[in-house]
Amino acid sequence: MTELTRKSIYCFLIVFGLLSLAVAGLEIARIDVRFAIMTGEIATRGGGVFPTVNGFSYADYFSPYVFLSYLTSGGARWLNLWTLALPTMLLGAYTVAMTFFIGEKTRPGSGMIAAAMLGMTWEFWNLLLGFGIDVPVMAAAVTMLYLLGFHHRQWFTAAAFAALLIFSFAIRGPFGLIMPGAFVGGWLLARREWKLVIAYGVMGAAVSVACVAVGIYLIYRQGGRELFDVFWAWQITSRLGQSNYGPHYYFTNAIASFAPVTLFGVASIACGRGKLLSRPEVAGWLGALLLTIIVISIPSCKHLRYIALTLPGFALLAGTGISDADTLCPRISNWLNKLVHLLATIIFPVSLIGLAATAVVGWFMLSPVELPIFQWGSGVVAALLMYGFFKPRTGKTFEWLKLSGFAAIIMLLGVFPVMIERESSREFVAAAESLRHGRVWLYQIGQDHDDLKYVIHLDESGRRDLRYIQSGSSATHLDRMYPSTTFAEAAKTIKNGDVIIVSGKREAELKQLLQASGIKYGKPQSGHLGRKKHLALPVLD
Repeated sequence: MTELTRKSIYCFLIVFGLLSLAVAGLEIARIDVRFAIMTGEIATRGGGVFPTVNGFSYADYFSPYVFLSYLTSGGARWLNLWTLALPTMLLGAYTVAMTFFIGEKTRPGSGMIAAAMLGMTWEFWNLLLGFGIDVPVMAAAVTMLYLLGFHHRQWFTAAAFAALLIFSFAIRGPFGLIMPGAFVGGWLLARREWKLVIAYGVMGAAVSVACVAVGIYLIYRQGGRELFDVFWAWQITSRLGQSNYGPHYYFTNAIASFAPVTLFGVASIACGRGKLLSRPEVAGWLGALLLTIIVISIPSCKHLRYIALTLPGFALLAGTGISDADTLCPRISNWLNKLVHLLATIIFPVSLIGLAATAVVGWFMLSPVELPIFQWGSGVVAALLMYGFFKPRTGKTFEWLKLSGFAAIIMLLGVFPVMIERESSREFVAAAESLRHGRVWLYQIGQDHDDLKYVIHLDESGRRDLRYIQSGSSATHLDRMYPSTTFAEAAKTIKNGDVIIVSGKREAELKQLLQASGIKYGKPQSGHLGRKKHLALPVLD
């Protein structure tokens, strides 16, 4: 085993350890609730091409990645945030280790800085601290960067490209073909590998056609034309309709949101210009990033996580640019080195102050029962160990690693636990469930959103007794998945012992409807569903 391989393994273990400490014991919240429900339903309803929610196919995602969480949670018997996120955390740690490995093979020292750039990026960590549906594609992309840059057997790299396209399609559907395809195509175009562009293009098209054909067959086999229409509406037309962001989103908002890795990557190219781009590997990284972002900008539906696969490339650009900054931009490099040295000197006490600050903030924002004491204690221990490791070491790369390591501790073991516990719904659901002896009605609470933070705490029988009251009901797939009715229809069946859940903003509206319908209710129980105030109104005779 080479020294570089050994260091890469250490990098993997450290990142995975920090991620595990960050999620240990925390509640499943945010979008992860949706996938936790899907994972649980594999145990009770079996699997198919799509996972299910309430017995209906959730056609926005294919099931293989959900099935991985099913396996890591022991068939959903030990389903918690750690077991749900375990595949993502492993792939995320692998991505950081591979970024380090590629950078060090390209130029010694740049890999450390590239990994440090990822470690200082909050949105990058945010992708890894949950189910992270786009993280597998990111791991596939960084694997292709290594194979394209360093593997000399073209047939093996081409076969790996085909395998990774199939893997990405199985995880992300049609997007899983577009994203890595554009990524590899951009790399080849920027390096002017014209023959390979044609060869990979033909092979990618053939693999894509095969994937789509198999996917359509499996969809028809599971649910016929009706399920295919739902799949088409959810995964295709919904992403080509009215834009939720402008075409510039990934070049402006997204790059800013993924700072500092993106900003340092862009700055490295801006400062280095021809000197950096004359290197084939750097030109390839930039081409992969640009073509991917351009292609992903075409669909109307845009989310930060869609360009997750570009982050290792941005990190490598940043690492290379900072490593060579002394010759590329002497004045800027001199200023940056002084700033980093200053920050590296004070980062240890700052990290302890940061952990203390999140503890104080958490004390006022959370109840004492919910305080993430384990994470804060682990953060202090990790900071002390890191201080002992870095104290005798000097040099520019180690100063960047200091900044990254301590920043990661603050974010992962300070800020993240408070954010998740703020979304805790346990206390409110427990209080609401203690009031009811019949059915739960969710009044004007969006399907497939905040409602799931209530649903996740119910057993199978409790979920069967849950209904949605919407301003209008229809026969759409979503309404079948989440049984819905209008208030006029619900009023005919609401009875003593039922509980109605309503947001604080709609409390007065609901009470007026109840009074007009002659339905009596008791003293509301208030609490939080996610971060929003909600009330549980018990129905009386």
